Amino acid sequence: MPAARAHTLSPSATLQTALLNSYSNLAAVLRRSSREKTMTSDSGAQADPWDDFIRRAKHYRLNNPRHDEEEIIPKLDAGRQYGAARDLVLRVADGWDAAIRNAKPPRIVMHHMIKIKFDAWTSKEPSVALHALQALWATAGGRSLAERIRTFCQEFPKSAIGSAGTGTRAHVVSVLLMGENAENYPPYKKRHMTTACGQTGYPQPKKDADEAELYGHGLGFLDRFVQEAAVRDLSGTAPAGCAVHRMEDIDIGWTEGGRQ
Repeated sequence: MPAARAHTLSPSATLQTALLNSYSNLAAVLRRSSREKTMTSDSGAQADPWDDFIRRAKHYRLNNPRHDEEEIIPKLDAGRQYGAARDLVLRVADGWDAAIRNAKPPRIVMHHMIKIKFDAWTSKEPSVALHALQALWATAGGRSLAERIRTFCQEFPKSAIGSAGTGTRAHVVSVLLMGENAENYPPYKKRHMTTACGQTGYPQPKKDADEAELYGHGLGFLDRFVQEAAVRDLSGTAPAGCAVHRMEDIDIGWTEGGRQ
């Protein structure tokens, strides 16, 4: 059994961690499902779109025995690398900027060009970047996750990632949050989330949503996914003793959830 199954997650971590694994194959897989407009049952009544989504997720789970080794473990490693950088940032210790640059998230988590541009910003504006990262990563003071994200984005210039929009900036924030807890805070990609919502009937975020609202919406989708998977016994398709959790669910749902 893959080593990653030894990770024990809290009940609250049962869904979002899935997002960490879906980004690798999501685009190609979801295109196949984008042709499905409306699913109906034999009786003619509209079926619950979650039924088909979870059915395909089960198929993926049963047919990918190397899933943890190839998908989950590399993402957890990236989270640990950003976690080491986070510790230095919060202590304002020497080498925090090098730790940021030395973090190597796999491409399925963050495209290398986005990583290069973000690292360039931290090198060009180290004081501003340090303050922004402290605002995002510091949990003391009772600030909500949304408040932390908004404070970071106020200091993170839109020009840092070229012509990046709100969705790309939310993606950068989500990857950094992996340094706090990769299992609770998986990476976010707006295009993939839009497609997944379309397949399941989950409401789309509002058009003028900011970075905090986009990421909060994504986490809400994952919470719903966990609930729907539990009702349909998604975990029952796994090898004995293997619980479905956040990082895994999103990968299962987005890589296989779009297959016919």
